[in-house]
Amino acid sequence: SRLMALVIKGSSSGQVTVDVPAAAGTNTLTLPAESGNILTNDTSGTIIQMISGTDASQRTRASTSYGSLTLNAAITPVNSSNKILCLFSGVIEVTDGGRANLCLSRAISGGATTELLGGSASLMREQDTSNIQTNTDFVFVDSPSTTSATTYTLHGKTENGNTLTLVGLGAVSTLTLLEVVA
Repeated sequence: SRLMALVIKGSSSGQVTVDVPAAAGTNTLTLPAESGNILTNDTSGTIIQMISGTDASQRTRASTSYGSLTLNAAITPVNSSNKILCLFSGVIEVTDGGRANLCLSRAISGGATTELLGGSASLMREQDTSNIQTNTDFVFVDSPSTTSATTYTLHGKTENGNTLTLVGLGAVSTLTLLEVVA
């Protein structure tokens, strides 16, 4: 049998040609049953998915060690070599002075542990703003090296054990995860 190319002509000009490879066997390309675009070249830096978690509840932590502030978001990376860009934005307050520290943890589905990212170093360190609500944000780039569901959770502590509040009265905290092609 003779192999032929499939030619699709544009409505007014141009055309797309699909050539059959010169290889033995049968090759199948399955198109999704949905509208959209076909990504032809994954290039480094391309954002391929976005997940966002929000929390409008008041969350508190009174400890000198990190603990969960409940806000989380879960993403399932398409490729294990891709990066996850983590973006946090929210309002915090510390009672009676003391520095607040925020970081993220990563828990991979089926994994045995929850890991504090950055070696538990603070991704945000707020100066002594006693009883003042402060807008805060941070950015962290992670390399989870997995294609399993991965949950990122916000953690907080204060350096003197005073109460850290993730403000939810009239404020919404967000944790946004972007998968970026490496």
